[in-house]
Amino acid sequence: MMNAVVWAGVVAMLLGTATVVIRRIIDMARGAQQIEHIRDFVDAVAREVWAGAHIETAVEHATEFMDDAELVDNVTVSLSRVRLGEPVDAVADNAQPPMDRFYRLWAMSHTRGLGLAELSERYVDDLDAQIACRQKARSAMAGARLTMIILLSMPIGAVILGQSMGMGCATLLLFSPLGNALLLVGTTLACGGMLWVEVLTVTVLGGVGGRAGPRQNDAEENPLDAARCCDVFAGALDAGLPTGEAWSVAAHGTSEEKQLVSALLALGAGERAWDGLARDPHYGPVARQASQQARSGTVLSHGARIQAARLRRLAADQTQAGAERVLVVIAAPLTLCFLPAFVLVGLIPLVIGLAGI
Repeated sequence: MMNAVVWAGVVAMLLGTATVVIRRIIDMARGAQQIEHIRDFVDAVAREVWAGAHIETAVEHATEFMDDAELVDNVTVSLSRVRLGEPVDAVADNAQPPMDRFYRLWAMSHTRGLGLAELSERYVDDLDAQIACRQKARSAMAGARLTMIILLSMPIGAVILGQSMGMGCATLLLFSPLGNALLLVGTTLACGGMLWVEVLTVTVLGGVGGRAGPRQNDAEENPLDAARCCDVFAGALDAGLPTGEAWSVAAHGTSEEKQLVSALLALGAGERAWDGLARDPHYGPVARQASQQARSGTVLSHGARIQAARLRRLAADQTQAGAERVLVVIAAPLTLCFLPAFVLVGLIPLVIGLAGI
């Protein structure tokens, strides 16, 4: 009876851990594929709009080149709602990321007169950056998982070797009280190590399961989010909006600190309105140039686009750095989980088998 309970516990831990890891692998692959499809769709819309097509016609034609049937259905339904008179903002509220971003750009184009073709091209750049970040993250996690597989195969190989040499390692683990205890504790350590590696890897890479791009903590904004804000700001300036109104459009939905800038500009604060963002790691260059513009008339939209491109490079660099740290951070579960599991499940049964011989 005791043996059956231990076996059931070991099998349950192994199946549960494998389910978590496999599900995360599938979710990452599905998310990357979805972003690639959306990227192709947005790129097709941009080309159609540049060619002179109406936005609704461009969206309809862009779906003809999409392979994702679910995404085509969602876009078709959203397009029908827009044609029936529903505001594009309302469609964006009900859309799932990252598709909702395209609808918000469409809404800005409709209500503020921003050029959708150029905004869509910048969004394509943003999606390309996300794809690159996900690829680096996937490669890093694949390396970490391969290391896990090698480490987990060591105790299994030791048991198989001992059993083949007549030491009875498998028999000891499966049918003796001491072996059951070793098997249960070793399996717990191995499964805990696998889950620990998954958590550490995702943390170092910046939460890659939800959206690509590094974040050091919840208070720090993703560089890709900041790049999108700079792109919209540049597009709004090119559309002829005043600086304060352009920033209001770009900062909509962001933190209160960023939205405060447009309020201060509306109150006539001038260059002082940008003081709160002047030291920001993402928006600082744009804020300082905007403050200079109040005195010298600098072309601000060009500087905002340059900063957006720099932020995308920063996101890629941070993801690369995280990928290089992955094999360093798994040293902790290696030392505290995998090696003890190898000793308990692999070496101790071998030593007992040798002593019996």
